[in-house]
Amino acid sequence: MRNRTKNEKFVIAFIITAAVSIFVYGILFFVMCSRFAFSQINFAQRQIVSQWAERIINLGAAVYVIGNIWSIFCFIKGARQVGLRRLTAYATVAAAAMFVAIIPFVILDGTNRGDYCYPVWLFLICDVVFLIAAFFFDLRKRWRK
Repeated sequence: MRNRTKNEKFVIAFIITAAVSIFVYGILFFVMCSRFAFSQINFAQRQIVSQWAERIINLGAAVYVIGNIWSIFCFIKGARQVGLRRLTAYATVAAAAMFVAIIPFVILDGTNRGDYCYPVWLFLICDVVFLIAAFFFDLRKRWRK
């Protein structure tokens, strides 16, 4: 097994942070949907749990965006260990980790499947935008050669 570079360790840490934030969101959302009924009596409790779930997802998304910006910066800077293929591989691993983090909740709570997947789509849109940016920077590098 090869040694990981500092940049790779950062990217892996950002992927883990995103997957953990989605997992915690899934736990909070599952507790909210199964514990609190859809009634006006529990509206305040549901709102508090929902706000905490959204805060966790927003924090995870912010950290993940910072990680993507770091990856693109290393790619632009010309770090030889960061290439377009590796960025694509990391984005694919990140997407898989995020889907694996919510699968248990999607299986257990079939009525709210789309609600569990919502944050994953947010992260995937971020991935697609940054991969498109990396692709255009790669084209620019190749054009200048």
